[in-house]
Amino acid sequence: MLWIVYGYSLAFSEGNAFFGGFQWAMMKNIELKAVMGSFYQYIHVEFQASFACITVGLIVGAIAERIRFSAVLIFVAVWVTLTYLPIAHMVWAGGFLAQDGVLDFAGGTVVHINAAVAGLVGAYLVGKRAGFGKEAFKPHNLPKPADGLYLYRNPLMSAGLALTPARPQPPTKSRRWPS
Repeated sequence: MLWIVYGYSLAFSEGNAFFGGFQWAMMKNIELKAVMGSFYQYIHVEFQASFACITVGLIVGAIAERIRFSAVLIFVAVWVTLTYLPIAHMVWAGGFLAQDGVLDFAGGTVVHINAAVAGLVGAYLVGKRAGFGKEAFKPHNLPKPADGLYLYRNPLMSAGLALTPARPQPPTKSRRWPS
């Protein structure tokens, strides 16, 4: 919700070196067929929202079972606003770091470094899990991760289907190892 309300606008609209502006808040002033780069801007909104969600997921994994859910929601709202959005703007939208020549093609700075620092600091500040070292932490529902892996790896659910031929082709001489 934060991404649609103001996140995308603060991360990707024109502004200063650290934050964008509010001209795209609530997706206002974005035409249906507006293009960002080489594809529609609404696709860019959704694509970048997935990075924001994954970053939050990485941090929550570091502090899982240590704080209340209501505290997680407050933390996420504050962290996204004060940390994720400025870094995304500075790296991906021509802000301070991009002007210094920083390139981030796969989210190494905005997602991974940002989440790692926040996760480490959060885990340090919150402390050990209750019962750590005294009782086993058994998975509460083992089929759920298996279902997630299935959905992730299922070729019918991934874009990789478009990259593979419908029927496997027999190997040809050009595909064999030299003898």
